[in-house]
Amino acid sequence: MLLNNDNFFVRGRAAHELGNRKEKSVPDILIKVMKNDDNLDVTRASILSFEQITGYKETDVLIYDKLIEWWENNKEDVGKKLKDLDSGFERGNGLKP
Repeated sequence: MLLNNDNFFVRGRAAHELGNRKEKSVPDILIKVMKNDDNLDVTRASILSFEQITGYKETDVLIYDKLIEWWENNKEDVGKKLKDLDSGFERGNGLKP
């Protein structure tokens, strides 16, 4: 749903809802969305959800290059605080990182 839905509102809402899922694969999924979705609302929702899950903070909510670098440097430590992704969550919805 997040990566392959034609409606940007649906993609943005899905990105927003991922902010409530503190699971190990979600930050990578959100980064994938940031890199691949052309809609700024979806990108912004992905960044805000990433911040909510990981604790990363950026003053510009549309720039994600620093965020990706931060994630690469902190992925292991933050991942220890997150639970494993529910296996049913990825099936058929385009969310695999």
